[in-house]
Amino acid sequence: MARYEGPAQLEWWANGMTCLVSYDVRVQISFDDDGWKSTAEFTARPTDAEEDFWAMTKDDPYFVLRFAHGRYSTITVKVDETEDGNTLILSEPPKR
Repeated sequence: MARYEGPAQLEWWANGMTCLVSYDVRVQISFDDDGWKSTAEFTARPTDAEEDFWAMTKDDPYFVLRFAHGRYSTITVKVDETEDGNTLILSEPPKR
């Protein structure tokens, strides 16, 4: 099983040209024969905007995950909250 752990940003885009918000996170991703699994934690919890963050995820839970090592190293992820509210579960969006 391969693993990656490191810094990234979760970005919420209004369209292809307008990023409305970006959050710094630390991601943990594991890869195996069944695909990948990932969690993330905010490096600075968005306390003043936390309500807005969760409202965005209810409206549109798909974010761009941008890895720190490259401008073009991105994937689209679906964001869900764990029961403890401190960890985010990142998953692959459904195929369209």
